[in-house]
Amino acid sequence: MKPANFLRAPAEPEQLEAATLWLTRLARDLSLDDQMILRMQLVFEELFLNTLRHGYTEKGNHIMELALEVEAGHAWLIYTDYAPPFDFSQKLEALGPVDPKREGGKGLYLIRDLPVAFEYQALQPGNRLRLRFDFARP
Repeated sequence: MKPANFLRAPAEPEQLEAATLWLTRLARDLSLDDQMILRMQLVFEELFLNTLRHGYTEKGNHIMELALEVEAGHAWLIYTDYAPPFDFSQKLEALGPVDPKREGGKGLYLIRDLPVAFEYQALQPGNRLRLRFDFARP
C-alpha cells in the first residue's frame, strides 16, 4: 500500500470531515467517478460513526485507518478500527430488505448495498472491512 493511499487518524467526531475530505481528494486524484466517490463517502461515514457509537465505548486515544486501492475494474475502500471485534459480514448478510418503517439501523443498509462486495477480517484487537466498488460500465 502506498503511504499516500493510507490515512491513520484519531477516531474522534471532529475528524470525520477531514477524513472524508482526504478520501474525496484521493479518489479524485485516482480519477474515480463522482457516483463512486459519493457511495464511498456515505459508506465511510457510516462505518466511522458506527465505530464511535458502538465500538469505542470507553474514553481513550482511539485510532481508525482508511485506505483506498484501485485495481482493474474496481476500487477497494479499506476501513480499520481497533474496537472489540464485530463481524460486519454476519450482520450485513442477515439484513432483510429495507423497511422504511423501522427506526434506526439504516446505515447498515448503506454499508451492505452501496458496495458491490465486502470482506470482513477480525483483528486482535479490531476490525477490518474491505468494500469493493466497481467502475461504471459504458
